[in-house]
Amino acid sequence: MRHPLRNSLTIILVVLLLTLISVFIVGASGAWNKDWRTASRESAGIAPDPARTHEAVVQLYAARAFNWRGIFGVHTWIATKEAGAPAYVVYQVVGWRAYRNLPVRVVREDVPDRLWFDSRPRVLADLRGAVAERAIPGIKEAAESYPYPESYRLWPGPNSNTFTAYVARSRTGAAGGAALQRPRQGLSRRRTVPRPHPQQHRLAALRLRRSRCGAGGPGGA
Repeated sequence: MRHPLRNSLTIILVVLLLTLISVFIVGASGAWNKDWRTASRESAGIAPDPARTHEAVVQLYAARAFNWRGIFGVHTWIATKEAGAPAYVVYQVVGWRAYRNLPVRVVREDVPDRLWFDSRPRVLADLRGAVAERAIPGIKEAAESYPYPESYRLWPGPNSNTFTAYVARSRTGAAGGAALQRPRQGLSRRRTVPRPHPQQHRLAALRLRRSRCGAGGPGGA
């Protein structure tokens, strides 16, 4: 006779055991002893060179959070470059700024593909040309209207993934319909944010690609 409850408990216990083993391995390797002040923030060399790329670019990045936070989640951000622009603008929420009473929402010209404190980023979505050009105004507007520009909480949010989810749900694409697919894990478990009114923009949805987007902190989400 089958015992569904017993089987479910067994699965949960196995998952917890594997998680604890992973935590022990990472801790024993010394990965938790890194100093964020000396961790690399150099370019990963994966973003198009603005000096050679005239067309507009929109990219969504994710990198493992710093220290033990990286076991559970990633930090996400968005980088844009308008057609002919000499530099990228990076949109993100940086949690450690809250500890210094600074706004956590950061929008400024920056290297788009920096390592996130030694963690190499990966591109989750990449828009180019006319589609990217049409998306950028909506990204700017969504970032400006983000409802938690000075608030940060590791769990359940708002954090960096709350911010990118908010921009993703805003209508930031043109009728051409480019989409950054929304991750199933992580973003949906963060504090929800108000959805922009459907009449705010006449633009297509920008959603984030499936990816694990979890917690972080200083050097994290």
